[in-house]
Amino acid sequence: MACINPGCGSEAESPALFLTHYRPLAEYASGILQWPLALVVTQWYEESGKGMRNICQPYNNPANYGGSGSVHPYPTICIGVANGYISPMLYPFFFRVSASDANGRSAQQYVRDAYQNGYSVPPTNGYGRVPGSGQRLSAGFWAACAALGAMGWAQSNYYVPGDLPATAGNILVNWYRDYFAAMAVGAVGEPVCPC
Repeated sequence: MACINPGCGSEAESPALFLTHYRPLAEYASGILQWPLALVVTQWYEESGKGMRNICQPYNNPANYGGSGSVHPYPTICIGVANGYISPMLYPFFFRVSASDANGRSAQQYVRDAYQNGYSVPPTNGYGRVPGSGQRLSAGFWAACAALGAMGWAQSNYYVPGDLPATAGNILVNWYRDYFAAMAVGAVGEPVCPC
């Protein structure tokens, strides 16, 4: 089955245009990973520098995992999402969660477990101390954001010191509220490939 690019965006997009261009791919990733659609969209928006980096020239994966883009372009954005984003989250041999409480879980399991069951922020990951360590979060979006921040994907932990909530993932919590909450981005997308 050939992959049809669902309207790649351009640089300096508003949140609304970013969501319009990448929602079909984000819904696909959300459905496969069983992560909140809001989490996927917000992470991709943050990783694209608020839409300032065009992830389609050259084709990238929207979360910039593994040196994609000009270093490692994909033939289409769909393949970038499937091979560059979804596969590393599903298979630990592509990406190993370095949070001290990972217990061999894939990134997909780690974040999904937090979303469904709640989350206690671990003390450390492969980059050092995790912001908010020891704090217990109820199941839901905030817990998923904290787990994504704490798992060791990025040295930043998706965290801004001094912002609330004072845990890993606070960038994602706040950017969702600031940019996407009013657009009714749903919980978990349908795993329908935009092909």
